[in-house]
Amino acid sequence: MRPKNILLINPWIHDFAAYDYWIKPLGLLYLADFLCHHGYQVNLLDCLNSYTKSNPDGTHRLRSEKISKPNILASIPRHYKRYGLPVQEFTSQLHSLPKPDLIGLTCLMTYWYPGALKAVKLCRQIYPDIPLVLGGIYPTLCPEHAKSTFADLTVCPGSDLLTFLKVIDQLCQIKRDYTQIKPDLFNYRPAYDLLEDQSTLAILTSVGCPGKCSYCASHYLQPIFYQRHWTDVYAEIVSYINKSQTQNIAFYDDALLINQQTHFKPLLKQIIRDKQKVQFHLPNGMHIAALDQELAELMFQANVRSLRLSFESSDLARQKQSSSKVNNQDLAKAAKLLKAAGFTNEDIEVYVLCGLPGQSLEEIKQSIDYVHSQG
Repeated sequence: MRPKNILLINPWIHDFAAYDYWIKPLGLLYLADFLCHHGYQVNLLDCLNSYTKSNPDGTHRLRSEKISKPNILASIPRHYKRYGLPVQEFTSQLHSLPKPDLIGLTCLMTYWYPGALKAVKLCRQIYPDIPLVLGGIYPTLCPEHAKSTFADLTVCPGSDLLTFLKVIDQLCQIKRDYTQIKPDLFNYRPAYDLLEDQSTLAILTSVGCPGKCSYCASHYLQPIFYQRHWTDVYAEIVSYINKSQTQNIAFYDDALLINQQTHFKPLLKQIIRDKQKVQFHLPNGMHIAALDQELAELMFQANVRSLRLSFESSDLARQKQSSSKVNNQDLAKAAKLLKAAGFTNEDIEVYVLCGLPGQSLEEIKQSIDYVHSQG
């Protein structure tokens, strides 16, 4: 009996703007490795693997085409676009890949679901009888919306690998004993062999976050915070450098600096000792209150070249309401430490929250002005 063939699809982004800042479909790639370990053949169709410009830091300008705006966005005076593969190339790749027994799609941002809808429509035209499964952050945070919008699909919220396997097995008519299966995410590695270009990759050293900031969904998506041992993370980094000639690695952690004395700092020290020639990037927002002089210097020496600082707002009431994890003095201190270590303004960006319920335009302006006042 031939192995069942699974096609995993990372759909388009439909939005007013989108850039490839180290975007990788990490969840799909972990799922791909898990499925391969349990007898499936897996192919990947990544709609976001389509660029018009590549930069030395591993970021890209995505290809795009103008499309009609949804009615609710009609008043916004900007072009609405589909970012990623041209539709004709998507259809061509779909025809060229082995016929799947099941198609699995992900959807990251909740408001990106129109891109997944477009992919589903095209899949249905070519494979009308093939079962489709939708997973990812969107159906996890908005399960009822996903079930009504994708009524003819199997919607699979959450991130439990064993749940995905049981759903896929049922749709593919596979029976097995699940008692010996190890569903822990870090028993597996992202199936980067499915990507043509592995010069830029992403890595997770942990899942979840012990914080419960009012605006953040991390603790809903991953209720339990878990960190890998830093030596396991380092072995993964080395494998990418040696086997894939990877030049840029982005850390996808939500809470990279938690337990930094036994986690991130030893990892950086090993990278420095071994003189690894690769650039590292931290796109997910650092907890700047945890930054100290040693960490700033280690990051610079380890060739960390893109820092995103999680600041949120300069408004004291907003800081207290959202998390109390950061204040204005923390940002000032972080900026000073990072520049003293050697980082430039081009290396550092700061996240400020905009559009929160009840938030005034003046608060946003004041927050931006405060960030700029730090250099």
